[in-house]
Amino acid sequence: MRLHMLELIFFSTYAELHAERSRSYLGFAWWLIDPAMQMGVYYFVFAVALKSTAPDFLPFLLIGLTVWQWFKSSVTHGGLAIWQSLPLIRQVKLSASVFPSVQILADTTKFAFIFSLLLVVLWCTGYPPNATYLALLPVLLIELIFASAVAYLVAAVVPLIPDLRFVIEQSPAWCFRFRTCRRHGARCCLPTR
Repeated sequence: MRLHMLELIFFSTYAELHAERSRSYLGFAWWLIDPAMQMGVYYFVFAVALKSTAPDFLPFLLIGLTVWQWFKSSVTHGGLAIWQSLPLIRQVKLSASVFPSVQILADTTKFAFIFSLLLVVLWCTGYPPNATYLALLPVLLIELIFASAVAYLVAAVVPLIPDLRFVIEQSPAWCFRFRTCRRHGARCCLPTR
């Protein structure tokens, strides 16, 4: 990409994050409150209600939910970015890939902030940094590449099939629930007698 495109992406990401912060009274606090509420619900369901006895369940849950939320929001926001910006794309000669890039970078910035705090919490609760933490870097890079690829693919298809946006908004949540139910057995998905 040319330098001015990168500048546009970085400035638009900054503007997006600033606008998101200014749309609510709590601003940046929602970056923490939203994942914390989600983690609380899943912790209650699996650790308290289903009495999961897996070792190191809480760190597994917190890291898994944080990374999943990043993937889900990157794909959802990036995938809908071109469709939501179609009027602007039709008026200005601009590469359509800028819009998903902005959303992916904004979601990655939020994830970096939340994941950094999560690592600090884990360090304080008995999981000190060691050499295996370096393995996080390539794993997170691969996650970013995969989320970006899926988001760009979805962003290219949604303007052609606009009704697909409804499926895109719900698919990540159902994939996560199905996978969680398969991991913990069918007992968590079906009512007990």
